Amino acid sequence: MLVGSLISSSVPDRYIRPVITFVVFASGLKYVGVGTEALGWILCAVLLAAATVWLVAAKPWLKQSPAEEPSPDQHGGAVGGDVGAVLRP
Repeated sequence: MLVGSLISSSVPDRYIRPVITFVVFASGLKYVGVGTEALGWILCAVLLAAATVWLVAAKPWLKQSPAEEPSPDQHGGAVGGDVGAVLRP
């Protein structure tokens, strides 16, 4: 428990909550009498489904890295320039 408390205090909440949810789900299935082998297959299926949903929703292969993103001044923005020149007709 000491190791778990040290890890959970230093890791962002967005990573800890899904892990806790998964562990509580597994514990609940075991509590209602699901066998060990069936529990393993169910948890593997849940992980596979969660990974698929995340891949479809996040589409990490389409995101640009910060180095590839165009800067605002390449789009004609008034970054560091004369703002008044942009507003004049």
